[in-house]
Amino acid sequence: MKVAPNITEDDAFLPASWRVVTALLTRSTLTQAELRDATGLSHPVIVQQVSALRAQELVISGPPLYGRPGRPRTPLTFNWQFRRVLVVDVHPLGFTARAMDLAGMPLGPLRTTAPGAWEPEGLRKGLERLIARMLREPGAPWAGIGIALPGSVSPDGQTLLTCAGMPGCAPDPLAEKLATRFSLPVVLESETNALAYSAWSRQPSSPERLMAMSLRHGPRVGLGLLIDGQRVPGIVAECAGLASVRVYANGAAEKVGAAPCLHALLSAAHEDASLRPQAIAALGTISAPLVTALTPHYLGLQGDASWTEDDTARFQHALAAHASPAVMGGLALETHPATPDACLDGIAGMLINRLLDFRQGVIASWLTAM
Repeated sequence: MKVAPNITEDDAFLPASWRVVTALLTRSTLTQAELRDATGLSHPVIVQQVSALRAQELVISGPPLYGRPGRPRTPLTFNWQFRRVLVVDVHPLGFTARAMDLAGMPLGPLRTTAPGAWEPEGLRKGLERLIARMLREPGAPWAGIGIALPGSVSPDGQTLLTCAGMPGCAPDPLAEKLATRFSLPVVLESETNALAYSAWSRQPSSPERLMAMSLRHGPRVGLGLLIDGQRVPGIVAECAGLASVRVYANGAAEKVGAAPCLHALLSAAHEDASLRPQAIAALGTISAPLVTALTPHYLGLQGDASWTEDDTARFQHALAAHASPAVMGGLALETHPATPDACLDGIAGMLINRLLDFRQGVIASWLTAM
């Protein structure tokens, strides 16, 4: 998992323990001598802090490194197994959950439960049942819970704003309710932002701007945008339907005027398969102005479970025909059908980076005793 660039290790006002940990978070493995160079701390302070962090199991030592005169060097790494996180993907088949360590590596199998009533109370009760069962599984202590939802979420990840196709859905402090129930930090995220983050974390060299769309929830299309690994807070209102997405580009809000027609066509295509080619082509056409305005370097489209190579070809053709050629020339496009666990890596990365951010996460509380 990539640590998002919101952790700074050169802040002279950080406590010594924080500076040591942030250096290890951002640089993976360091010796004590390298920690001195990275943090500016003296040798006695480094020795003291490393000893305390190892006692708390936040830092672990590797095998000694030989090959130089003098005492062997000891590589130090952050203990990514120090805590676990629980991540949940809410989708049409129900809830899919998995435990992961702080490096985003899976711990154990996927757990999928059938959906309950698709309404706010049914969503909360279904999540509570699944989370309660997962938290009873043995292992390292839990650090937090991340939930990817087919809708839009407030920028602080605490309030569910809309949920695709859910009657009676109104702004709901769902994260607070679950945090109170389980005494753990809870972060909500739209599935499209989770998809974008997952794509960002897979790139060998991180593109500056990524865009993701999801078609799998009925006739609705969700949209998410990340810049350098950070979500764009403007794309939050009513994100479950492309018809009502508000896109903020350089501070200007725009709307895709033809999207209501797309909405109707996608709905009809679910009833009549012969209309599907037209609906997919329309999706590419309506996405073109967004791609032109936002100039993403990567666009990922998650189709529904019936997505085919023909759908990919139709979407690509329509997008290329209506988007700026200059933008299309630098755009990496990826399309694929939906899978129940599509958002888990993304929501895990977003949750973990929040937990490991000293400014807003819980990692500071792990070090308060030092």
